[in-house]
Amino acid sequence: MIGTPASPRSNKARSVALALAGFLALAVMALAWQMLRPNDAPPPIDPEFSGSTAIWEARLPGQKGRAILFGTVHALPTDLQWLDARIKGLLAGSDQLVLEVPNLDDPDALSRSFAGLSIADRDVPLLNRLPAALHDETRELVDRTGVPISHYSRLDSWAAALTLSSQVSATSGTDSMAGADKVLLRLARRKGLSV
Repeated sequence: MIGTPASPRSNKARSVALALAGFLALAVMALAWQMLRPNDAPPPIDPEFSGSTAIWEARLPGQKGRAILFGTVHALPTDLQWLDARIKGLLAGSDQLVLEVPNLDDPDALSRSFAGLSIADRDVPLLNRLPAALHDETRELVDRTGVPISHYSRLDSWAAALTLSSQVSATSGTDSMAGADKVLLRLARRKGLSV
């Protein structure tokens, strides 16, 4: 509505919607590329380079622009050398970086967004969402974190998985600041790209 200030909840929803829309647009372009290119044409970028970094290029026929889809890992060992010249070149040739998570470089805003979006409509025990074959391994992971398994019942499945993986990562020698998305964001900001 014109002239009506947006509530913090609607701002969060709008930010998430914009991020998801950007991601979905890139995914649709990648799918369109796969569907529209000749079957015998090689993929434009080989996804097997730099330690199996997942990269795809999407172009629509008759369009000038392209989208580079880059599969990221959110927490990596700080000494891992994944950012090679080819990835830097792709970023240098870009004018925009779209991330799946808004406010990635603002920990307070990120925490508020997560808290507002992660709570499930109803409590469902974590193990009830998983196949029985994964119950023992999941219990072991949860025990390693020191967080009661009941904590995960209140979270949506994606949030429970992210929380659990973050807690396990904290004890495994990885660092979210070394994650590909945050590294690319810092480089994009230095270059003055639209994010």
